[in-house]
Amino acid sequence: MDEERYFPLSAISAGVILIILATTYLMHPVPLSVVTDYFKGMEIHRAFIKPPLILLDLVIFFFNAVGVWQLVLSGLRIVFRHSVRRALEDVTGAFFSFFIAFLLMNYAIDIFTWQTALGYFIIGIGALVIINGIIHFALPRRRPF
Repeated sequence: MDEERYFPLSAISAGVILIILATTYLMHPVPLSVVTDYFKGMEIHRAFIKPPLILLDLVIFFFNAVGVWQLVLSGLRIVFRHSVRRALEDVTGAFFSFFIAFLLMNYAIDIFTWQTALGYFIIGIGALVIINGIIHFALPRRRPF
């Protein structure tokens, strides 16, 4: 790859996601037995069972951390004048990550049923597709600041 055109944010992002995964585990260590018991319970009942709160807490933390990173990444793209389009995509991705964490939090505390959370999730995906479509239409590829 041409060194002049290489922008290391993709490699940096991979490292940050690995750090987020490790931090998630360190802050919310879940015994393997909790995970296996959860999946065995679904196998026995042959139905979806609400995950234990310890697992939901872990996933909520992860999506919030990823959302924060996506906002930081968007800021880095702006500071380094890399790509308006990618910066906007990062912002929409951040809000979607926060939205998933919000849905899971409301599901965890029994405000939403899994059916309601799933419905809002699908609406969120639709909105994300529309917003990214608008971004792609409005800003051609690799348009610098």
